Amino acid sequence: MHASLLSAESFLQPSIRLSLPVWRYPRLGVLLDKWEPATLHLVESNTLRELHTTLHKVMVDAIISGYFVLLVDNANCFNPHNLDEIAYNSSISTIEVLEQIKIARPFQMFQTQEIVNNLTSQLSSEKENLVVVTSVSELFLEPAINSELDQNNYMLLSSVVGTLKKLALNNATVILTDNLNRKIQSRERVTPEARPVDIPKSLAYGAKVHLQLHTSESGEFSDRLLAHPYKERNSVISQKLDKSEEQLTLIDFFD
Repeated sequence: MHASLLSAESFLQPSIRLSLPVWRYPRLGVLLDKWEPATLHLVESNTLRELHTTLHKVMVDAIISGYFVLLVDNANCFNPHNLDEIAYNSSISTIEVLEQIKIARPFQMFQTQEIVNNLTSQLSSEKENLVVVTSVSELFLEPAINSELDQNNYMLLSSVVGTLKKLALNNATVILTDNLNRKIQSRERVTPEARPVDIPKSLAYGAKVHLQLHTSESGEFSDRLLAHPYKERNSVISQKLDKSEEQLTLIDFFD
């Protein structure tokens, strides 16, 4: 089964506008113009729903700034009604926003690979491009029938990450999201259990900007910068801001 990118307008159905509560946008939501072109960004979170809600704001901000958006939605998180509310609050037409988004929803890793391989032909030649891939490793961490992860899964993921790095080198802004608490759900018929999985090496080494977001049970938000092109400036910046290196966040590098 082939997968392809569709206009986001096809996901919007007539509805009554809801008066949604004000979302708690993490600082990530206002950093779009600070993201590095020609760089692969990896943002991990233990609360993907919150992160992906924020990405709707990022996409709207990108479009207002003149970007064209390509969304590979492995997490199936695209919500046109959230986008509609954000567009309304940002004084931009929802249709105008949707016209600048192409979206694909793969359901297995081979579809993800096919879609990513075809992204180059979908890039806008007239605008800056924002490429967002949600839950990038999720479909590649599904076990085989014997509950063991096939090495080919990691090879396919590595291939996808390599293709995305090439997109970034073509001056696209590329943002990948992933679950901070990766787990593989066993397919054994008796007492299936989910076990933790380390971050795939292709992601750990491929992302030049690597940010981890964490929300505690009490709702407190924190982040941690693991990699950045300017990370060698850590000690200078931490002294300037009177912070330890572990407390530095992405925004500290642009103040």
